[in-house]
Amino acid sequence: MPEFKVNISDGKGKTTTVEAKGPAANTLIGMKIGDELAGDLFGLPKQVLKITGGSDKSGFPMIPWLQGGVKKQIYIKKKSGREKKWVRGNTITEDVVQVNMAVVAEQEPGKS
Repeated sequence: MPEFKVNISDGKGKTTTVEAKGPAANTLIGMKIGDELAGDLFGLPKQVLKITGGSDKSGFPMIPWLQGGVKKQIYIKKKSGREKKWVRGNTITEDVVQVNMAVVAEQEPGKS
C-alpha cells in the first residue's frame, strides 16, 4: 500500500503537508505532473489541486518532460558545461514519496 507526503501550496506563501494513505494514495498512482484533482481527498473541500512535481525515495526530483515513471540519468546544461544528474519521470509510481501540489481554483458551493 503506497503512502505519500503531499505538500499543498496555496499560492500565497503558505504550504500545508498532508499524509496520503489508502484510497487517496491509490488515486495518485498513475497521475502525471500537470493533472488536476479535487481537494476533497486531502481534507480541502471546494478546492482544485494541480500536481506540480515531487521526488522519489532516493530524493531524485520528478521532471515534467520525461515521460513515464522511469529513473534516468540525463545531462543538464550549466554555465560551466554539462552535468549528469539522476531524475524521475513525470508519472507518480509507488517509488515516489513526496508529491507537490498547488491550489489552482476555489470551487463555488453547488458547482463541481
